[in-house]
Parts: sequence; structure tokens; C-alpha cells
Amino acid sequence: MPAPATSGKLGPVLLWSTVILGLLQLQPLVSGPWIGFPGSDDDGFLIAMVVFLVRSVAFPALVIGFFSLFRPLRTARVRAIILVGLWSFCTVGNLIQLARTFTGTRDRAVRFNVPNSLSRRPVVLPSAVPNPTYQTPATSLESNRPRQVVSGDNVDFSPGSHERLIQEIEKAQEKRYREVAEAYRRACAANPDDARLALEWVRFTQRFAYSEDSVIESAEEDYEAAQAHLLERFRNAPGTVLFELEQLHGEDFEARAESQMQRLGEWPRQNVADFMLMRARRAQREESKRAGEFAEVSFRNSASAEAALYWARSLIQSERLEEAAKVLRHEVFASALPWQRKEQMDLLFDAGAGPEAMALLPQLRASEPSLLNDFELVDRLTKAGRIDLARSVLEAIPVHNWNRAVATERRFDFELAHGDAVTANQAYREWCGSGSDVDRFARHRMALALKHPGLEWNSDDWIGLVSLLLLLAFLALTPLILLVPVHYVSLLRARRGKHTEWTLTPWGLRSVGVVTGMALVVQVGFFWWWRPQEFLSWFGGEMPHNEEFPAEGVLISQTILWGVLTVLALGFLASGRQWRLLGTQRLTVPACVGLGVGLALGLRVLLSIYLQLVPLNDLTGQPAALQTSALFQILLERLGPLGFVAVLAGFVPLLEEILFRGVALGALARHLPFGWANLIQAVGFACAHEVWGLVPFFILFGLVTGWLTRRAGGLLPAIILHSTNNLIVALWVMVAFNHS
Repeated sequence: MPAPATSGKLGPVLLWSTVILGLLQLQPLVSGPWIGFPGSDDDGFLIAMVVFLVRSVAFPALVIGFFSLFRPLRTARVRAIILVGLWSFCTVGNLIQLARTFTGTRDRAVRFNVPNSLSRRPVVLPSAVPNPTYQTPATSLESNRPRQVVSGDNVDFSPGSHERLIQEIEKAQEKRYREVAEAYRRACAANPDDARLALEWVRFTQRFAYSEDSVIESAEEDYEAAQAHLLERFRNAPGTVLFELEQLHGEDFEARAESQMQRLGEWPRQNVADFMLMRARRAQREESKRAGEFAEVSFRNSASAEAALYWARSLIQSERLEEAAKVLRHEVFASALPWQRKEQMDLLFDAGAGPEAMALLPQLRASEPSLLNDFELVDRLTKAGRIDLARSVLEAIPVHNWNRAVATERRFDFELAHGDAVTANQAYREWCGSGSDVDRFARHRMALALKHPGLEWNSDDWIGLVSLLLLLAFLALTPLILLVPVHYVSLLRARRGKHTEWTLTPWGLRSVGVVTGMALVVQVGFFWWWRPQEFLSWFGGEMPHNEEFPAEGVLISQTILWGVLTVLALGFLASGRQWRLLGTQRLTVPACVGLGVGLALGLRVLLSIYLQLVPLNDLTGQPAALQTSALFQILLERLGPLGFVAVLAGFVPLLEEILFRGVALGALARHLPFGWANLIQAVGFACAHEVWGLVPFFILFGLVTGWLTRRAGGLLPAIILHSTNNLIVALWVMVAFNHS
């Protein structure tokens, strides 16, 4: 860009001040809002004033840099007017906030730092008493109180009674334990062929051997003796095998269980049912598809409510709803436990047997109301098509101060989906009345407008919408934080006679700002619409714990982002007539293929070594990893293997190389030395992927592809490298999803 028009001594001063203040603008972005003092009660006055001054002058810096991008606004007079006007505005706002802060601090010091006791009685200073001896109130009272013996119900409550009574109870328990353990020992000796008695002896001693609330010294030895007797006399008895399986986990359990499958024909039916039910429990815990198979065998040998629940759940997952409903109607549930009846009702809803599930509702409400979650029940009734009954349950939920926000939000969501315009608008106003920031950026008001366009917008609604537009405008201008300093560094280098040589692409910093700003707007827009609770948590709201990741929303937002970036990329190539950039000027096609594939494989080897040295155990739990996993899964389901590979290994590398190594690297390299330009675009490439545990790999990837683009004089080898890397990822993803 040409140097700005400046006059006299004011021009260089404003030039340098804008660069410095632009860098200082990074501090408010990290620590808090632009306008307002962020300090706490512990900040010193000097630090407070320094931060106050930085805040007052840093905000205009970015605005001045923005106006510098336009030729008519590059004069010193325009910059001075903007600087003085914005500085005055920010100063007034900061002075007001600063006064409120220190006033609030002084009020809190008076209110909280003065003990209540000092306001109610006079204070005698320790210096007024010669040689004072200090004691805590409890100690002084205890030393002056006569020792009294209080008794009641033949219990001595003299001082120290709690410790004495605890020891007395422990001794009584230990005495009784020894009596029972000895009785078990004599009974097993008198009945050496009673496997049931031997197993019960083991289970009795096991309870006390590993108990945390009762300590009996001989319990572990008794348990080992009982276990040795059981294994010696009844090694292959069904009860012994089941007991041993209870102590095993993981692969040891599976190996031991599989080894017993051939002997089940010799077992009684009840033992077979218990064995298969145990396997069903373990399979269900590990989310294995064999849980239903084991539960079916257990149920057919000896019907139980627990086995029926596992079996029915498996049938529902296989979409065999009629068979699942038939299992859930079995008479075994007549004597089921309350929690099993609750599971029966939920599964009946899932199986499409809504009327039968509704018949269980009055029984559960009468016997175990604590098992029923009203909001969950509303969801069940809604899925069953009982909208009126679901609405009555929702309206009957008591609303208090502690649950007002949640209850009113659920009512709004329900009425938005199933109510008319009047009820939905009424529920929205009730929800907004529960707090001032429940819909700060008008996300839910926009959903209400899309469902019922004729509703009138009030002032609070417009405030939320304006806040959203200001946020999006800020995001669109955020790239200027980096681009403005780059612009001025380029001007300084030009004045010193240092010029960069980059003729591969014609694009400037404005193109980079447009691409980056649009990407930020679309990405934040996804969270605003599809994950509103997490979006509000960025601005001080409560972080959601169990908010589901919407795969459909990920696909829609990613498609919009790809569409916008594709239009921009094609527009840049067409307007600059840079179609030759997709090829190469210095290397042959075979050399590009060999270099790209070889470097891709080398980078994958380095990534494997990196993952061995730095294990990333929590990588799959990061939001970006969850979003990427959801996107991969839905793309694979919608497009199939060939379409998935075409998108991931064909379209995505081409688009990213045009934008990062074509537009971004080219624009930066026209203003900075190539090394710095390549590093900045590589860091931007790593930040765009948002998988922070793999940032070193992505930076290295960006550096290699940037160097390769410069070396080849085109994007072809970088595109081949990127496509090879993504092809390996695509194949790995397909294998992983097939195994899961």
C-alpha cells in the first residue's frame, strides 16, 4: 500500500503512535472489555491508572488503522480528529467506570472488612492489659467449667463420651462378627458337600474384609480361608464360577466367561440365567451390541425384569419395536422394582407403545415420585404425541427463584415447537422476565420470528439484535488487529529502502481481511444458532455440561463456510487472472507428485513420533475434535466412502491451499520478508483447525507447504501434499467408524 499523506511533524507522530497503540490494543482484548476499568480491590492505584490510560487510548488505535486503508482518510488532520474524538469519548466512559469501581471498593471495605463485634461493643486493646495471655473462647470456657457427669438411659455422657461410646460399639460389632464367622466355619466343616453354604461364608467375610466403615483385623484372614475352602471343594460349581467372574474385569472377564460357555449345558437353568445376565451387564456397560444377545438367553432360561430391560433396549436399537414392546409387556414386571418399572415405561415410550407407557405413569407417581423427572416426562409425552398432556405436566411444574430460568426456558422451547404465536410469545416474555441476559443476542427471538413472523418486536428485542450485529461487525474487523501492524511495518520498511520481492500473486492485505473476517463470522454464527448456551458462556454465562453436539448443525455451518470461501477463492482467482497459480512454474508434474507425496508421508511419520512423545489423551474431548468427528460421521453417512474421500482429500485441500498459501501467504509476502509471512500464515492455518494439542504439527505443515509453494512457483505440489495427508486421514476415519 502507498504511504499515507502526512504533513509537518504531526504525520510521523501519528504514524508511530498508531502502530504502538495498535499493539497495546491486544492487552484489553485479553483482559476484558475495551471501555471500563478491569481491576480488582487488590490492584494498586498506580497500576489502575496505567491500565486506565491504556484503555483510553488503545480503542482509537484500531479505528485509525481501519481508516488508513482508505486513501481519502489518510491525512494527518483526519487522523487527529478521529484520535481526539474517540479518546475523549473513551476517557469520559473510563472516568465514570473508574469512579464507580473505587466507590464500590470503599463501600465494600466499610461493609465487609469491619467485624460485626466491633460495631456492637467497645474494644479493649491488648496493649492496655499488662502481660496478656490469649486463649480461644472455647479453650477458656472449657478450662473454667467444672467437669460434670451427665447420664441418661444408662449411658455415661461425661467428657470424652463420644470416643468411648464409638469404641464400645466397634468392640460389640467385632465380637458379634467373630461369633458368626466361627459359626460359619463349624457349619461348613459339618457340611463339607454344601456348596451354597461355602459360597455364603465367602460372601459374608468378603463384606467385612474390604469394608471402609468397619475395621475388623481378622476379616481378611477369614476371607482368604473361606475362599480357599470354596475353591478347594467346589472349584467348578456354578456358584463358584459366578463368584470368580464378579471379581474379574475387561479381557480377563471375557476370557474366563468364554471358557465356561461349553459347560452351560450341565448347569441348572437359574445359574445359566445368572451367568448370561452378568455378561449382559458387562456388555451394556461397555456399549457392546452383544448385550441383547446375552439378555435374551438369560430371559429364556429364567425370566427377570433386568434381563427383559437389556433385551428390549437392544431390540429398540435394532428398530424391532414390536418385539421390544412384547418383551416389555411380560408378566415378570408385575413384581419388578420401582426403578425397573421406570425403565419399562421409558422403553415403552421408545418402542412406540405410548398408551401402555402412560398406564404406568399413575402407579409410579403414587409409589416413587422421586424417580420421575418432569422435564424428561414432558419430552417422552411429546414424542408419544400427547401434546396436551405434556403441556399440562409442564404447567404443573412449580416455579421458584432457583429454577425459574430453566423452567421458563423449557416452556418457551415447548411452545415454540408445539404452540401458536400467542402462547409462544407469552412464554418468551415470561422467560425473558426471569433474567436480564437470557437472550442477550436475540438468538431465541430470531427463532420465534422465523416461526411466527408477524409478532411485534419491542425495544429489548431490538437491543439484542443490535448487540448481535455489533458483535458480527467486531468479528469482521478483528483481522485488522494483525493486518494494521503489518501494513505499517511495510511502510517503515519502504521508507528505509527495504522492499519485498513477491510476484507470484497480486493480492493485498484487504483480501486476507475479507477471508478471515467471513470465516470468523460463520464459525461464531454456528455457535450462536446451534450451541447458544456455550456461546453465552463466552460472555460470562454458565458453561453447559451436557449440551449435545448437533451433527446436522455442523454440516450446515460447514457447508455455508465452504460455500462462502469457495466463492471468495474463485473470485480472487478470476479477478486477478491467477489460474496459473494452481499449477507450477519451476517443477514438472512428476516432480510435484513425488515431492508432495514424499513430504506428506514424512510429515505423517513426524506426527507419529510426536504423538508417541506427547500423548494427547484428552484430544478427542476438545470441542474442535468433537465438531470434526461429527462432521466426518455425517459426511460419510450422506456421501458414502467415495464422496467422503472426494471432499476430504480433493475439495478441502484445494480450497485451503488457495486461501492460505495463495491469498494469505501472497498478501503477507508482499509486505514482509518471506520467513515472517510464511510463519504468520502457518500459525493462522494451525489456529483455523483449533485442535490445540496438534498445533506444532499444523504449524510445521503450513511452513512446509508455504516453502513448497515458493519453491515451485505454484500451488500444485502443496495441493498434492495436502491431498495425500487428507487421504490418509480419510482412510483412517472410515476404518475407525466401521470398527465402532
